[in-house]
Amino acid sequence: MGFEYSWDDDEAQTVLRYTAVGDDWNWNDYHKTVRTALFALHRIGHAVDVVVDLSDTDHLPGGAVAHVRSFGKRQNPNLTGRAVVIGLDRDIERTLTGGSDERVLRFGEQILYFVDDEASAQKVLAALDSGG
Repeated sequence: MGFEYSWDDDEAQTVLRYTAVGDDWNWNDYHKTVRTALFALHRIGHAVDVVVDLSDTDHLPGGAVAHVRSFGKRQNPNLTGRAVVIGLDRDIERTLTGGSDERVLRFGEQILYFVDDEASAQKVLAALDSGG
């Protein structure tokens, strides 16, 4: 099925969500969805965070480490570079963070927050919204 995008908050449009649907997708599907979603940012005049929801998939295509590093990338000036990633395989997370117990990856202008579920993602977003 692939990837879908939507606003987490239709009115405020401050959180853009990319959702993996099923197990029949590849990284090309993800990147196409991101490029399509960028058009929605042209009329936005404020900061936008990203959620990448992998919780509904049991499958990550090969090359995950390289592609996960692109999550939340500032491909538009309105993107903050912050992405909350839900349900990433813990082994891949540990590879990205160098085995650290801190579930955050900082590099360049990007910060990735790794969480297990929606409730945890909402806590991270609330902290980011309050300046945390």
